[in-house]
Amino acid sequence: MKKRKMEQEYADICRQFSFDIPGNVMISKLSIAKQQMVEIMKAVSTNADIIIMDEPTTSLTNNEKEGLFAIITQLKAIGKSIIYISHILEEVFLNCDNASIMRNGTMVGSYDIKGLTKEKITQLMTGMESSRISGKKQTIHADYSREPVLEVKKLGRGNVVKDISFKIYKGEVVGFAGLVGSKRTEIMNLIYGADRSDRGEMLKNGKPVIVKSPKQAIKHKIGLIPEDRKHLGLILGQEIYKNSTAVQINKFINAVFLNTGKEIAFAEYSQKTLGIKMNNVRQKVKELSGGNQQKVVVSKWLNQEMDLIIYDEPTKGIDIRAKEDIFHTIEEFSSHGVGVIFVSSDLEEVLRIADRVLVIRGGSIVSEMKNENLTVQDIMDRIFDV
Repeated sequence: MKKRKMEQEYADICRQFSFDIPGNVMISKLSIAKQQMVEIMKAVSTNADIIIMDEPTTSLTNNEKEGLFAIITQLKAIGKSIIYISHILEEVFLNCDNASIMRNGTMVGSYDIKGLTKEKITQLMTGMESSRISGKKQTIHADYSREPVLEVKKLGRGNVVKDISFKIYKGEVVGFAGLVGSKRTEIMNLIYGADRSDRGEMLKNGKPVIVKSPKQAIKHKIGLIPEDRKHLGLILGQEIYKNSTAVQINKFINAVFLNTGKEIAFAEYSQKTLGIKMNNVRQKVKELSGGNQQKVVVSKWLNQEMDLIIYDEPTKGIDIRAKEDIFHTIEEFSSHGVGVIFVSSDLEEVLRIADRVLVIRGGSIVSEMKNENLTVQDIMDRIFDV
């Protein structure tokens, strides 16, 4: 196709769907949201009758989601069929006419969306009663009588993270709530040493600590389950057992040699403890589902005697049953006195998991609330400064 014709076709598609992406910009320079828009444009340009959208809103802001949903409505209006894959049930009800539900690789059934409720879908997806996967925080392990396991004082970096101060106690779970782009992950990166702070300080068990790298964080018994597990939490081309032992490799060295047998034994223990579905621990981690990959990331911190574990969006892109297993690991860490930071865009998850909730907006803590009769609306009001 001649360049002029391509440019004209591109302009026509942009006009039709109200896209504002210049045609001469490199894809690598676009945000994730705009890259997804280009993928949709590609499908439209080939005159595809069926368009598959696999977890399309994972990295989108609320405004970007609204834009995507408007495009879906347009595509349906011109006769295109959409297969919309999502674990976010509100989006399913908003965009879909029918829902096909799967569990463990098997089709459970297809239903008219009008005849379904969130509770019914959840029950079909998990095979368990919905009461087991809903509700607020039930058990509190926090010990407020001792020094905070971590105290952060006016921690900041440029204009991105602005003078963050908070405390976390032994066995406490603190939820960080906020919109995509509120800089929650940037705060976690400063605590973990993945990024350098330029002001403020941190205290561990009442004593000042300096954390300028993940290696130093681990030395101070601080662990991180990162938001981007594929690029930051795993070595996808390596075996499961090598990923499981990556941050505690010194435990598996005899004299100067790595004891592979001990590594494998630890990975098999992790598999049983976390319920990781795999063929065996020598399988490549890239072959696992998202939920099982996430469990491998969590397995790195087992038997480590950690003081603090940071879970950054740990349930993103995993199914409901895997979420339950992740929640169980948080409960286990907390019950053994480990402080937990739980970062999530899902406010219902925050209410279920956290003892306290810190609301983040624009790189600052704008509110702190105990999780006592707290509602999603309470958190939303503070997120949007209502």
